[in-house]
Amino acid sequence: MESPKQGYKQPEDAGAPDPTPNGPLTQGRQFFDDVREWVELRVELFQLDVEERIQDAINRMAQAALVVVLMALALLFMAMAAAFALGAWMGSTALGFLVVAVVGLLAAIGVKSSRPKVAPRLFREDGQSNGNRGNANQSEKKLPEHDHVE
Repeated sequence: MESPKQGYKQPEDAGAPDPTPNGPLTQGRQFFDDVREWVELRVELFQLDVEERIQDAINRMAQAALVVVLMALALLFMAMAAAFALGAWMGSTALGFLVVAVVGLLAAIGVKSSRPKVAPRLFREDGQSNGNRGNANQSEKKLPEHDHVE
């Protein structure tokens, strides 16, 4: 009489894990390989995102710097033209340049004294710029000052 397990062969090492392609050990390895690959791809995506943000910030800063340089050149030439025009009108080129320099100095003092009113987002009262919202160094926060009587 033949047993129902006639076609079944006992593996050589009965205690070893199932080496078949669909066995639990192979599936577990495949799962961990998939998770590792997914994590590596997420890290790579994060790195690419950070690189893209840095490049975007550099491009914006370069564009802003170019605009500032061009505006400064335009302002310089307008100031020189005004100085020469005032000098011709007053009869002294040096006096024309002096008037333009005094006007420029007064404008700079006015901007410096009204800084928070002109651009509150760029210049905060506590000295932080718009780019640093105070999250970088929480340990450097100053404690409120109190009047102590000794």
